[in-house]
Amino acid sequence: MHIRAFKPIDAEALLTVFRKNVPQAFAEQEVDEYSVFLQTYTDPYFVAEDMGKVVGACGHYLKENEAHICWILSDPDRKGLGIGSALMRYNLDAIRQLPSVRRIVCRTSQIAYRFFEKFGFQLQYTTPDFWAPGLDLYYMTRSYMETLFSPEAGMARLKQSTAEFATVFTHGTLLVEFYKPDKVDKQQPHDRDEVYVVISGTGTFSCAGETMSFKPGDLLFVPAGTEHRFEQFSDDFTTWVLFYGPVGGEQAVAR
Repeated sequence: MHIRAFKPIDAEALLTVFRKNVPQAFAEQEVDEYSVFLQTYTDPYFVAEDMGKVVGACGHYLKENEAHICWILSDPDRKGLGIGSALMRYNLDAIRQLPSVRRIVCRTSQIAYRFFEKFGFQLQYTTPDFWAPGLDLYYMTRSYMETLFSPEAGMARLKQSTAEFATVFTHGTLLVEFYKPDKVDKQQPHDRDEVYVVISGTGTFSCAGETMSFKPGDLLFVPAGTEHRFEQFSDDFTTWVLFYGPVGGEQAVAR
């Protein structure tokens, strides 16, 4: 997959992708709004291509000291390929180059807000039927790039999440999460390489059929697509999780 700047010639292909997301993710009246945006845009907007075909887009615009995420979409026929995540990482990386930005804002819906939570966005408020009947506004924000992350900060962010993990940092392909499973580790194989750095607690870790003990400070590597799980862990177990590289893992690129 290749991400590049939007060109006017991409408009028709993007409108086709947009229409595929109506009415599940976008309201019917937004088709015309998006068409006008593509004809008149002046802000940074990025396009994802897969094998020469346009499969998604994402951008942002500036308002005082805020960067607002705008018009992120991906081809639903290619769900599971990480298109939206790749676009978001690329977009956030571009925003980090802007010294005036202190906060990032996105206006989304109940359909996509979980996606934005993975990138550290926090829900501020909702407005029912904002986009269309049954399609609510979810107004979310995240602070600008931080450089120091403590276990205490990770735990605080986890308490604001409805999941057992919370995103604390993204940069390029790197995604860092704070993870604290509740009694049972239910995770499934991931589509990118990952590294765990144990913060606290002890237990055993199973990966690709092998089981090993772990303790605070240990680093555990898991190749993309590999079955793995924490087992028999103590109640105080917490760990950093670092995802990086392309979908399929680094080895897939080297072949």
